[in-house]
Amino acid sequence: MKDLQLSSFAPLEKMVNRVECKTCKKSCKFYCCNCIESVVEAPLLNLPVKVTVISHPKEKVSKSSILPAKIVAPTTVEILSTTEVPNFTENQDEIVLLFPGDDAKQMTELTLSELQKIKRVVLIDSTWSQTRHYMKDSNIQNLKMVKI
Repeated sequence: MKDLQLSSFAPLEKMVNRVECKTCKKSCKFYCCNCIESVVEAPLLNLPVKVTVISHPKEKVSKSSILPAKIVAPTTVEILSTTEVPNFTENQDEIVLLFPGDDAKQMTELTLSELQKIKRVVLIDSTWSQTRHYMKDSNIQNLKMVKI
């Protein structure tokens, strides 16, 4: 973590009032959940892996806790609002599904070699009943499952 280079948090610390989003004109505090963009100068970082979040379209965007990740790491985090699981093009050894399944391996149990192979982490952002739909998809079933 010490190698991650973050921008200053000062603009966030001094913000006390809500402001208007320049794009949609909605009142918001740090970021606009409609536009998924910061309304203040936000710290930015590049994650060492790509992160794909599959979000169910019925989930309220305003309730999602993944939006700040997209805002601070816009080039490495993607949020897909879909019921379809994408067909990932990377080698299956390079992708992990972060999910607390029975077959999931603890992240701490992965070897250094296994960790270094990871190029993409996939997350599912939905209710448990909606998650069952995604877990039936062969594109998800082919992924190595890990938990923290």
